[in-house]
Amino acid sequence: MNMILNVSSLANVEGVKTGVGDALPHLLGFVLVLITLMALWGLCELTGKLLKGKYENLAIPVESPPPASISADRGKLTNEEVAVVAAAVTAVLGEHHRVISIQESKK
Repeated sequence: MNMILNVSSLANVEGVKTGVGDALPHLLGFVLVLITLMALWGLCELTGKLLKGKYENLAIPVESPPPASISADRGKLTNEEVAVVAAAVTAVLGEHHRVISIQESKK
């Protein structure tokens, strides 16, 4: 069985004649959409050019904070740190994994 459909043969079977004029409303709609998109693009470009110099001086330079220092002799982990590690394991590995114990590295 041939699964390829020929539109013109289907139209001839039904007794309906097709032509290029049948596609005209679709082509006009496509052209209208393209014109609308180009108009919106042009409006965005124009707005960008008009506002380019106005708001450049509003940015306030901010110094980044110094990196947090971690001491080597911290002792035990706090409950908040254990909760953060457990939440990270759950987020990355999924709910089928759980934290059994947390130990500091032997550096």
